[in-house]
Amino acid sequence: MAAHSHERRMNTEEVLAEIFADGDSDISEFSDSEFEPNFSEDSEDEEVEDEGEQHESGEEAVVEENIPEIARGAVRGNRGVRGRRGRGRGRANPARITREEQERLLEAKWTSVDQDPQIPQFTATPGIQVPMPNEPSVGDFMKLFFTEELFDLLVTQTNLYASQYKMNNPNLPRHSQANFWFDTTRNEMKKFLALTLLMGIVKKPELSDYWSTNALLQGSVFNNVMPQNRYQTILRFLHFADNSQFDPNDPNRDRLYKVRLLVDLLVSKFKSTYIPEKKISVDEELLLWKGRLVFKQYIPLKRA
Repeated sequence: MAAHSHERRMNTEEVLAEIFADGDSDISEFSDSEFEPNFSEDSEDEEVEDEGEQHESGEEAVVEENIPEIARGAVRGNRGVRGRRGRGRGRANPARITREEQERLLEAKWTSVDQDPQIPQFTATPGIQVPMPNEPSVGDFMKLFFTEELFDLLVTQTNLYASQYKMNNPNLPRHSQANFWFDTTRNEMKKFLALTLLMGIVKKPELSDYWSTNALLQGSVFNNVMPQNRYQTILRFLHFADNSQFDPNDPNRDRLYKVRLLVDLLVSKFKSTYIPEKKISVDEELLLWKGRLVFKQYIPLKRA
C-alpha cells in the first residue's frame, strides 16, 4: 500500500478502496488460523520496528478519525497483520497444525472409538408389582407411597426439630407459637397432609382464608379437621432430617440433606411398586420456585 500524505486526510471511500484494491495486501495471503496470537515478544518487537521505518505513528490515527466503525475495524485488522508479519512477508509458524490436519485427526479420533451401542435385553415384567383390589380407589394408590414408615419419619423429625428449636431459643416471646407446641402424632400428621393436598384443589388467596368464618369464604372442612393455629404450628416445625447432623460448611455436604431421607424412601417405593414399559418417553417439567439453591436453574423467559 502506498504511503499516505500528511497534508491531506482521506475520506471513508478512499480508505476502503485503497485497502481492498491493493493486490499486495496481506489480508488475502493468510488464513484465519494464522492470525491467532502465537508469537514471541522478541519477534513482535523486531517486526514493529520494521513497520515503524515505513509509517509514522500519527498517520493512521489521522485517517481513522473519519472512518466509520466497520471500516475502522478493517483498517485495524490489516494494520495488525502488517505489524506482526511485516510488509509482504508471509512467515508462517512451522509448528502450527493446519485446519485440514485438525479435521483429519478429529475424524480419526471419532472413527477409532465408534461402535454400535450395547443395549441390554429387556427382561422385566412391566406394570404394577404389588397386589391391588379389583377396582382400586385413589386412596389405595396413595397408600402405596404414603406409608406408615413415611408418616413416622415426618412425626419423628418434626418433633425433634421443635424440641431443638425451643432448647436453642429459651427466651421466646410470650405469644410465640413455639410456646404452645406439643408433640404431634401419626394420625394428626395424616390430617395435616390431607389438608395440605386439599389446598391444591380448593384454592384461596390467603392461608387464613381456609379457616375463615365469613359466609362468602367458609364451606370447607378445615375447621372440622384441625384448628388454624395448630396447622400453622406444624407447618412451621415440619422437618425431614436432623439439623444437628448437618454441617453447612462441609464442601462435600449433601445438597439434598434436608429431604434426603424422604427422597430415598419415595424413590425406593417407586422402583418396587411399578415397572414401566420397554419403550417410554421422558419429558421435563418446569416448576415456579424462587428459593436459593446452588444447582437450580433460573430461566426468566420460560413460563411455569
